[in-house]
Amino acid sequence: MWEFSWLDYCLIYLAIGFVLGISLFIFEENVVDSFGYYAAIIVIVVIGVSILWLPFAIMLVAAEIKSKFKPKKKPVPPPVKNCFFSTYSIKEIERNHLVEDPLKACPKLPFGFLNDKWKRFSAHLSSDSLVLFERYDGKGNITRGYAEVLPDLSVKCFVFELE
Repeated sequence: MWEFSWLDYCLIYLAIGFVLGISLFIFEENVVDSFGYYAAIIVIVVIGVSILWLPFAIMLVAAEIKSKFKPKKKPVPPPVKNCFFSTYSIKEIERNHLVEDPLKACPKLPFGFLNDKWKRFSAHLSSDSLVLFERYDGKGNITRGYAEVLPDLSVKCFVFELE
């Protein structure tokens, strides 16, 4: 079924008026002379368009009511996306994530308040290199961290940022 907007209804309304006006000019011998030629045309066109526009006005109101109750499609979230970047040594990671707080509210340590967890994580690593990763869940959330990929392809992760 066709979906009409209010502009479509206005154009249909004008088209009906145009057709009625043209038809009255073509069949001018049927026009009543007591009102005068142009006055009769104007009256007939206004009455004809007003009567014929009524079904279109009803259809417009019905379409607006129908659109209010039409179920809205939920947006499909994009798929989860994992991005792995370069590998870094533990010394590079600690140097890159050293917290420098001008207010001295956070300790001047790698990862700041997460330093204890970082130390526990890095103490159990089997290699000196870690991979920086980002995970996009499709809902606008981003998880950043470092991962160690083990020989059996399992992964140990340290998450340092959630957006």
